[in-house]
Amino acid sequence: MWEEEGTHTRSDKGSNADDNTKNALLQTAISLFSKNGFAATSTREIAKAAKANIGSISYYFGSKEGLRRACARSIASLVAATAARALPDSDALSPDEATEQLSNALGSVIKLMLSHPNSRNMAAFLLQEVSEQGEVLDEIYTHLLEPLHKKLCRLWSVATGDPAEDSQTIMRVFSVLGQALYFRIGEPLVVRRLGWERIGKPEAEQISEMVLQNLQDMIIAARVRNKT
Repeated sequence: MWEEEGTHTRSDKGSNADDNTKNALLQTAISLFSKNGFAATSTREIAKAAKANIGSISYYFGSKEGLRRACARSIASLVAATAARALPDSDALSPDEATEQLSNALGSVIKLMLSHPNSRNMAAFLLQEVSEQGEVLDEIYTHLLEPLHKKLCRLWSVATGDPAEDSQTIMRVFSVLGQALYFRIGEPLVVRRLGWERIGKPEAEQISEMVLQNLQDMIIAARVRNKT
């Protein structure tokens, strides 16, 4: 997990109350930034909604911008930790083992994207940062997306025989992640079409199974292609 800029040392050694306040500010900021945008959200609004003193933002995060970066880092750390639990410690894998590891890792991330209690706000926050294309997005790319995506591409390479850094490999891995992301950001349309009330854990399981079946079909097709 990354060190947070502007965080007072007491936050690392402080009481549960300190941790609770810090976490409340993070979750509230992610929610408000995702709904209203960074510029339109004031620190006073965040502190009030989090039931915290406005000075606690500068205490824990240094500034509103520091809080924004901490929000991005908390999301990135959660996604990275979720994927890491399913990723292998060794690259010495057979094609079938790599397929299983790739499926497990992507499945874990997909379920996080769809069923985590704060997944809607997290996805919306990240999309806001993508639209602005600022320094926070650079950090998300450098510390989360690029290293995780490269690991997934290496697993795809072992599973299929495709070069890990080939443009087609990179796009195929993105396409699998993109399927799950669509269900998250397109939830209002998806649930209407399917007659669901919402995407909860049972629905997330169905979506995950479908996306991972698509992944298996893509891997089989790649193996056939590389044998010809």
